[in-house]
Amino acid sequence: VAGQEEDRDEHQEKKRIISSFVDGATFQPDLQDLMALLYVGGEATEEDARRWGAEGFTFYEQPWFGLKQRHGGPCGVLAVVQAQLIGELQHSGQLLEGTAGEEQRARRSQALLRALASILLRAADGGAVRLLRCSSPAWLWGEVSSSDVQGVVVGAASLLSALAQQLPQLQGPGGCLLFVASLLLTR
Repeated sequence: VAGQEEDRDEHQEKKRIISSFVDGATFQPDLQDLMALLYVGGEATEEDARRWGAEGFTFYEQPWFGLKQRHGGPCGVLAVVQAQLIGELQHSGQLLEGTAGEEQRARRSQALLRALASILLRAADGGAVRLLRCSSPAWLWGEVSSSDVQGVVVGAASLLSALAQQLPQLQGPGGCLLFVASLLLTR
């Protein structure tokens, strides 16, 4: 057992060192592989793909911290992020602070960023996070060239900043699947 713990500690240290050297590096993700993982492997229909592709991380006005699901899916992704978001707000003492004014909109956006970062860091298991960046949600349907899609390697120290830059995409159409694709690339 002691040998296994030493191997695990050594593995974690290597991942930490690697992630500190590659922060900001870019890579070209294989969109066909991502699409196969997102849709084909689960036998998703075109209608499933359209519904999922329409969802981003947007909020209801009441409750001010509630994530919207407008279409039938991706409920599992939204549920996990919603739970983490509530935990972030509860931990910071902001959960029961009333309705969504301008200040609370900023707080919930920050809590959303922390929730997404926390989930991505767990998937990275001590290594670097690999974010998918795309100029258009059309990547979901294979309607963009590979030059419009880029992956970026991000260490823990710069993850919140990188996600903040990507927040408009994450809150727009395709945002949920953009996050799932980043999880898949990271894991």
